[in-house]
Amino acid sequence: MQIEQYSNVKSVFENKEKTILNIVMNPDKLSFSESSLIVNKLKSFNLSANNLIINKSVNGFDTSEIERNFDYKHLQIFPQSAVPLLGLTTLESYLKTIDSFSLV
Repeated sequence: MQIEQYSNVKSVFENKEKTILNIVMNPDKLSFSESSLIVNKLKSFNLSANNLIINKSVNGFDTSEIERNFDYKHLQIFPQSAVPLLGLTTLESYLKTIDSFSLV
């Protein structure tokens, strides 16, 4: 029973038409380390992230180390918001300020 459940879950994660894997991290060393562990574990299952999302980024954040060390198809950076992102209207307003917002 457990092996069958594992096989079903594995087949869903491997199906690129059904599953998109996103890694979301904050721009700090702990988040970088945790995300790196996740990416390496995904690799051990022959999986990779579609999107790497940097949350709460500040001006001048250097993405070069991330670009060198992570396997992903698309990098999306979300700057630190000046206001709490509560409610759909506030979120939509925030997203309009993001250059080239898209997730693949």
